[in-house]
Amino acid sequence: MKRADLSKMLIEADRKSVWAFTPATFGALLGRVEPNYLKLMMKRLTDQGVLVRAARGVYVNPQARSLPFDIRRAGWKASCRKRARFRKSPPRSPA
Repeated sequence: MKRADLSKMLIEADRKSVWAFTPATFGALLGRVEPNYLKLMMKRLTDQGVLVRAARGVYVNPQARSLPFDIRRAGWKASCRKRARFRKSPPRSPA
């Protein structure tokens, strides 16, 4: 799928006030997509900044205009960027 087509789909979802996705809802948005390819696509889109991983299995469109007001006010986008830097934990020492 081309990025321009995906942008159109995300804009259309935003018009319907859909700004958060699970892999199942994102797959429904795209149509029939193989589950392994869907995971890979969502990972790549997250790496490119098209989607933001909010939690395990929850992705957010950061360009959405329909985000709830309290999320915008709380600086949610900035906090996601900070969390992304500290996501990996140091290796554990054997006990």
